[in-house]
Amino acid sequence: MVYNLKSNFCVNCLRIMNIRNRNIEQSVGTRIRQRRTELGYTQQQLAQRVGLTYQQIHKYERGTNRISVARLVDLAEALEIEVAYFIADISAEQAPRPLTQQRLGLDMARNFSSISDANCREALARLCRAVARVSEG
Repeated sequence: MVYNLKSNFCVNCLRIMNIRNRNIEQSVGTRIRQRRTELGYTQQQLAQRVGLTYQQIHKYERGTNRISVARLVDLAEALEIEVAYFIADISAEQAPRPLTQQRLGLDMARNFSSISDANCREALARLCRAVARVSEG
């Protein structure tokens, strides 16, 4: 059996590149979902704003489908945010946060915005900052 080092190296490089690309796509998708949730839009509402189906938005948010630059611009406009929001500080090696952590954060954001008492919102924000500082060590 002849071992071809060059072809094995290329296969490994492609695997690494695919993992990096998937992480980036998932990170961008996570940011789309976070912003959509902050604005209180459903996937269907966002889809209508950019002329897509809700299934396509779902695939973008999960990182299943790649997003073209033109589509990212459309999404940024629909979500009332700069395109840079989606790609700022993304590390290709860094995988997105676990889904349960994302869901908890989105749930907190959704519920936080429904608190009508400004003093309660401020107290809760201070509590979250204090707990975050303690957990950072």
